[in-house]
Amino acid sequence: MNEEYCINEKKAVRMIEGFRKKPNDYKKKIDQIITLISANMDSTKEGIQILQELISETEKLLSK
Repeated sequence: MNEEYCINEKKAVRMIEGFRKKPNDYKKKIDQIITLISANMDSTKEGIQILQELISETEKLLSK
């Protein structure tokens, strides 16, 4: 979609944040997901919900 590839997963989020086409607030959402995934079931469910929304937004961008 952006004709760029992330070859290093450690820098992928920062790299994707600079892409022209990406989900809104990509880095913020990824940071939130990582923070929420824990031993707390409710917190983890919230993180999974944000991840599902991020996947859905990505799929919509790909179908344009």
